[in-house]
Amino acid sequence: MLFRSSVDKSQSIVTFTGPTIFRLLAWDPEQRYYVENARELLDSPGEWYLDRETGVLSYWPRAGEDLRTAEVVAPVLTELVRLDGDPDAGRFVDHVRLVGLSLQHADWTLSEKGYGDPQAAVTVPAVVSAKGARFCAVEQCEIAHVGTYGIWFSRGCKENRIVQNHIHDLGAGGVRIGEPTMPTSDVAESSANLVSNNYIHDGGCVYAGAVGLWLAQSSHNEISHNEIHSFDYSGMSIGWNWGFEPNRTHHNRIEHNHVHHVVRGALSDAGGIYMLGIQTGTVVRNNIFHDVFPYPGKPAMAWGIYFDAGASELLVENNIVYHTLTGGIMNTGMTGNVVRNNIFALSGQEAAWRYSWAKEPPSVVERNIFYLTQGELFHEDGGASDFRSRWDHNLYWRTDGQPLLFYGETFQDWQAKGVDQHSLVADPQFVDPARFDFRLQPGSPAIQLGFQPIDISQNGLVGPPEWVALPKQAKFPDTVLPPPPRPISVDDDFEQTPVGEGPALAQVFEENRGDGIRVTDETAAAGKHSLKFTDAPGLEHVFNPHLFYTPRFRQGLAVLNFDLRMEAGAVLGHEWRDSARPYRVGPSLRIDSGKLSVGGKPLADIPTGTWVHMEISCGLGQQASGTWDMVVTLPGRPPQTFRSLTCGEPKFNRVEWLGLVSLAADKTALYVDNVKLSLRD
Repeated sequence: MLFRSSVDKSQSIVTFTGPTIFRLLAWDPEQRYYVENARELLDSPGEWYLDRETGVLSYWPRAGEDLRTAEVVAPVLTELVRLDGDPDAGRFVDHVRLVGLSLQHADWTLSEKGYGDPQAAVTVPAVVSAKGARFCAVEQCEIAHVGTYGIWFSRGCKENRIVQNHIHDLGAGGVRIGEPTMPTSDVAESSANLVSNNYIHDGGCVYAGAVGLWLAQSSHNEISHNEIHSFDYSGMSIGWNWGFEPNRTHHNRIEHNHVHHVVRGALSDAGGIYMLGIQTGTVVRNNIFHDVFPYPGKPAMAWGIYFDAGASELLVENNIVYHTLTGGIMNTGMTGNVVRNNIFALSGQEAAWRYSWAKEPPSVVERNIFYLTQGELFHEDGGASDFRSRWDHNLYWRTDGQPLLFYGETFQDWQAKGVDQHSLVADPQFVDPARFDFRLQPGSPAIQLGFQPIDISQNGLVGPPEWVALPKQAKFPDTVLPPPPRPISVDDDFEQTPVGEGPALAQVFEENRGDGIRVTDETAAAGKHSLKFTDAPGLEHVFNPHLFYTPRFRQGLAVLNFDLRMEAGAVLGHEWRDSARPYRVGPSLRIDSGKLSVGGKPLADIPTGTWVHMEISCGLGQQASGTWDMVVTLPGRPPQTFRSLTCGEPKFNRVEWLGLVSLAADKTALYVDNVKLSLRD
């Protein structure tokens, strides 16, 4: 959030008062932004506009509202309660209890420099704050309609209780414990606090990146029996180190919480619980995480349990995770974690992302149930070659009749690599997974593997019936899993793309140093437009400029047609890849100095300044043979057919990346036209 500094209408440029943390358009070309408090935007009932120069507030009433009798609240304070000790000087606030209070309606302010936290709204204050507080309590209070966080117990807060509070309608998040910067002394560390039995919901109304519960540089805390929902980012965020350096987030217990309907399609790269840094002795146990869905742009990522950079030495057990987009768990290959006896079910695209890290000791993933109704078991971008982490006694199952594949291989191939030696592919026999009853029926094969039934009867709020029933008043539409990414065919003659713009269906990488990939009307195989690759000397990478398509073809016969014109000095590389790491190469060719070669062997002459038609076909899935065919047609000549060319990797069986690369080191050009990529049965 930034204040406008100036507007240049002639160039359509808006200048703001402060910098942004991340460059605009860095993640997604479909940039989202909001404009607030302009008179022109007052166009619907329920909206208001404040003229800051005259002090006049204009409001468009909703149907049935009568401003003569309406209650209008205009908050003045930004903070309601402060316990202000000085732990570094040995001065503490002891034994203060806030019980049964209603703390409502606090304002929020934005500095002239604006707001640009990279994550979790960590610079935003709270309406109830404590520093140097010991043996204090906030119990049975309601904190609502505030523009910041609800409660923050920061530096030097020890053995405090935050229990049975209703915290909702928040500009930022719910509860924070600790601080982003690691204290240098034990007395300055927050520790041994209890955050339990709180109902925290409907936050991020102003600061979308805020979280329900945030804890960092703080140890020996208990986070239990809380219900958290309706935030635009992660439900919980634990830790604040993007690496393996020492920190004070350790030996925390996170148990019996119910976290759901977070991220909400607004943000991305988030989790039901998001972990950072070494967290020795921390336990994440007997929690439920569900309905975690990111913004559908790029990157679209959200998991139930998320081990981000450095998240290690954790025990994660007896959790149930379902209804996520990109999986129940992220980064099982992180260092020294134990992930056991969890249920990961009903994910949209993948059930788990593995990845791997070189540090010792490896993680252990055992006695878990992975239950798929669609999508893939593992995300192929990472972890395919991670044989350090120990996977065993796990149960895998999918219900849609599609083959259950382990990075494109069978379970038997997977076991042959020394992984999951005692695991099974079998129906876990849940009582009613469609209604999220993941209890096991007698005779479940999971029990044979040592899986221990998970008791969720004590998850979430506990205590008086009216308190426990309060979250049931929140209503959510039935979740429908978004379909996995479908195969993407391409049929682009570039006639509909304006000259000077990039191709509409491909991702382009260029260095903007005389190189580029742009639609041109200089020449065309048909029509008026083609796609021009311009190469230049002195680029950082020889493989720039390049483009690629992401067809996601898994089964059938993939067929690519395109027209190509090489100019003097141009060098073309073309390659198909899957998305494993390391990726496997399928069809691959190079055209250099007028020669088309495959695997270093010249096959055909390609003249410069002439349009040539290329057709490449390769079987995928069950039709994969480790070979591919190519037909090259020059003007006025019969087609040249090359059959059973060898793929770069014999096990190549799916195409996730299909690239065209200009490999020259001098100023030159080549043209591509009429790109057609399709999948045939």
